[in-house]
Amino acid sequence: MEIIRQLYSATVDLPNKRHYVILLLFSIIIDASFGYSLGIVHSFALFFLLLLILKYNRQLYLAITLLFALLAAFYFPIGQIFGDPNYTVITAAFYTNRGEAVGLLGSIPIIYYIGSVLIIILWAFIAKLPENLAIKANKFIVAFVLISTFFMPLKRALQEGELDLSGIGITPVKFLLTAYHNSYFVSKQYKEFKEILSKKDSWKNVSAHLKYQTYILVIGESVRKDLMHNYGFAINNTPFASQSNGLFFDNYLSAGPATVISLTHTLAEHPNNELQLQNNIINLAKKSGFYTWWISNQGYLGEFDTPISGIGKNANTSLFLQSKDLARFKNASDSALLPFIQSALNSSTLHKPKLIVIHLIGSHPPACQRTKNQFNVYFHSKELSCYIQSIQNTDTLLKSIASLAKSSGNSWSMMYFADHGLALRKGFLEHSDKYQQNYRVPMFIISSDDTHKRTITAYRSALNFPFLFSQWIGIHAQGLETTCNYLSNEPCKNQTKVILMDNKTQKDIDTLPLNPIKK
Repeated sequence: MEIIRQLYSATVDLPNKRHYVILLLFSIIIDASFGYSLGIVHSFALFFLLLLILKYNRQLYLAITLLFALLAAFYFPIGQIFGDPNYTVITAAFYTNRGEAVGLLGSIPIIYYIGSVLIIILWAFIAKLPENLAIKANKFIVAFVLISTFFMPLKRALQEGELDLSGIGITPVKFLLTAYHNSYFVSKQYKEFKEILSKKDSWKNVSAHLKYQTYILVIGESVRKDLMHNYGFAINNTPFASQSNGLFFDNYLSAGPATVISLTHTLAEHPNNELQLQNNIINLAKKSGFYTWWISNQGYLGEFDTPISGIGKNANTSLFLQSKDLARFKNASDSALLPFIQSALNSSTLHKPKLIVIHLIGSHPPACQRTKNQFNVYFHSKELSCYIQSIQNTDTLLKSIASLAKSSGNSWSMMYFADHGLALRKGFLEHSDKYQQNYRVPMFIISSDDTHKRTITAYRSALNFPFLFSQWIGIHAQGLETTCNYLSNEPCKNQTKVILMDNKTQKDIDTLPLNPIKK
């Protein structure tokens, strides 16, 4: 910092100090607009770079600063909530439909959009700076800019033998390179997912020994279990789950921190970290003689739908609510699924057992969009109050599904889990991989013949979900052999790993800090 201060003092001309301060302020705000941690060295590198460009080519200076200002104004609200353009942010943008995107942007606090306006106003000031600003010690400025800009890429090149410019020290350039790299990767991965899903599954020696006639798998969305009453939360937002008999998992961990990462690694095999999406639970159930349904409140809207939708399409009958009638079901609550669930429960399948998978929109941000801005109990903020209400709405839905299953006259078992949790940051619930609460999610099984409540405290990881699923549903298949009883309190191996946002790195859950919410 002392070096920067001396360099700044040696550079600026006192009569023009106000101009320098405005440009420095612009550089700092630009640096802070893209979701990265604020780096004062990078801010000064941008400041000195813009000074040099202004001195030698005013038109280039205007073009570059305008580009940076527009990028920053566009991304500032997103960056403050969701961070830099990492894998998950780009994945969400790639797979999100227009309605979801508008709803998500509408949930961002207005203060962040004011920040975008201020960036444009500030650019109007720095656009008028005179090109004859005195600059001293040009050699030192150039050296500082070059070192600050290329130090990290060169360091990585020396350590790993690979030049990666995404670590470049000019933040707007870093943003563009990172966004491009992750967009390319997500697009490439989408094509790979599509190709894998087109392959025939390789499940072998499949047999079934069933206990129930109907199995119902309900996949919740964005639920952290510490805000559920049946997991200890003070507000009673889970009356059905709290009062029900069944098998409740205290330490179930989602595979990843976001839907695509988590459910691709939950619903399909991934030996040696190689995703085999064709070997998914739908194809497994079909091969063992089940008639399968996939009923979803997460859209299947066209070319760029998620691999989760692709798995769902493998079901004998698949229904995506928003593609059925977008005008009617746009932003529909999960309760709109009930008539279709009832139809599946009551339908004749020629004596075949049934697997009905129900994919909810659940508590997906913005929570107040899920609840139509309604909530029964205020808790800290409107957003958190809506979130708690969305959990209660899901609990009510589960009660309705259980009632419909009972009315069908068949024996049944219903499993519920959430794909991932959320982190609380700046009063806003968001996707993240930084905290345990991003992975600590609810999981329980309620069946027609349950007479008491049992709790499993042993860890269970969604990375091993095919084993748990096959034991629950009574399926045996080559590759799913295990000596561990996942439906008991028996400790099983490799149950505490979770996948980070990059969709590659795995960490032990206990190495992550907590993200508590004051009760």
